Amino acid sequence: MEKMQMPEAGEDGERLNRSHLPSNHALPGRTPQVSFIRMGDDFIEAFPDAIANFVSCTGVKRNSTNHRLKRTFPAYAMDYKRRCLRKHLVVGEAYPFDLGTMFGTRVIISLPIKAHWRELLQPAQVRSALSNLVNVCNELGIESLAVPLFEGPPAEWIESKLREDLTRHPKGSIKTIFLFREE
Repeated sequence: MEKMQMPEAGEDGERLNRSHLPSNHALPGRTPQVSFIRMGDDFIEAFPDAIANFVSCTGVKRNSTNHRLKRTFPAYAMDYKRRCLRKHLVVGEAYPFDLGTMFGTRVIISLPIKAHWRELLQPAQVRSALSNLVNVCNELGIESLAVPLFEGPPAEWIESKLREDLTRHPKGSIKTIFLFREE
């Protein structure tokens, strides 16, 4: 006769049954299982649920990510310009743009990290934007996210800050983060 294994006890002594937990649910004291995948600039072909786009509040951002998003999602580009002209963007506060699609990329999340495109990048602003990004993704139920590795902070720093924010949200929805290099 086989012995049954008892599930681990929780903090309050109650037995935890893993079979009814969602696959991305973290048990007490454990960090969520999120895969970080490094890739080239083919982030759109990965069809993530959301794409993060680091921007300035003036509407000027000259990089390959912005140009690809502008060509692929023209409605997003018009909305971003409109928000910049009306001064609706705030540094460190993410704003999601719903693409209205059922499959593939559903949302583009703009993350203003500079008030003006000529400003120097401040680590505190990037940290705030990344933290806000994780919060917005959890609110929207985003499971896969593409994040650009932009000029300035090293890729390891961005990944470590995302991991820190993810550990603060153990019941978060994010399962996969695609890190891609801006050209």
